[in-house]
Amino acid sequence: MRFIVNSIVYKSGMKTRFKSWLQVTTPSLGMMRFRFAFAAIWLTYDLVDLIWGGTQAPFWLYSDRTAPHQIAALQIGLVLCELSVLLGFHPQKSLLLAFFLRAFEAWIFPLNDFLYYIVTALLLAHFESSFLGEKGKAQLWVRQVLVLETAWIYFSTALLKLNPSWLSGGDLYSRQMFQISSHAWPYPMFYKTLSSGLPLNAVLAWSAVVGEFSLALLLGYWCLGGKRKRGVSGMATVLVILIHGFAAVALNVWFFGASMIAQVSFLTASGASLEGEMEGEMGS
Repeated sequence: MRFIVNSIVYKSGMKTRFKSWLQVTTPSLGMMRFRFAFAAIWLTYDLVDLIWGGTQAPFWLYSDRTAPHQIAALQIGLVLCELSVLLGFHPQKSLLLAFFLRAFEAWIFPLNDFLYYIVTALLLAHFESSFLGEKGKAQLWVRQVLVLETAWIYFSTALLKLNPSWLSGGDLYSRQMFQISSHAWPYPMFYKTLSSGLPLNAVLAWSAVVGEFSLALLLGYWCLGGKRKRGVSGMATVLVILIHGFAAVALNVWFFGASMIAQVSFLTASGASLEGEMEGEMGS
């Protein structure tokens, strides 16, 4: 009987704490900056992809020619949504509509980048603060879940890289040789020489795994580690810039990396004031 009573009390306490967490606010500046950056980055992506027809191109090889037109229509809708977010015109509704449009695009052409966009847009659609904001505050839970989403992305990505094909440097070697042969990628001569074998690529592959696991731990600690967060944001920002800076320069991966850099740097800023905000409101 005592066990049942204790369980009820425990569950009641957890429920109360969860409701309190949903009501806690945090300074909105970082959230507003990330929302703006997210819309700007993906607006650029959708405009470039729409003009060049990159996502549409593979479908012209199929007998069913409806998919390219569907993708083009979806991208026009996404461009309008992202422009609306940038202008501050009904950003929540625009992000929610963008969520559905990108989900349909991902159903036609499933890409990891699109899945990331879907989750992030849906979370940002719950960000209620306007550009002025009510005393400059926004919901803490949206900010924390966005950071935890980022931590999970890096943790799962690093975990998937723990295989001989990646750790040997073979995957990186193949990707970089493809960049040279297909795009005449302008690697410096010294780097082209060093990367033409497996040893350097293996070092880079292991570095990526260590960096991504470290970044995941830093982001998890930022959310769950209590008061001692000084320096965590700076270390996480340096790591995310190194990881995606290399991916952009060496592997021609730009937009996803830019979005992740913005997500980490803007959302983890001012960790100390965030903790003070949590304690002040959850204790009241």
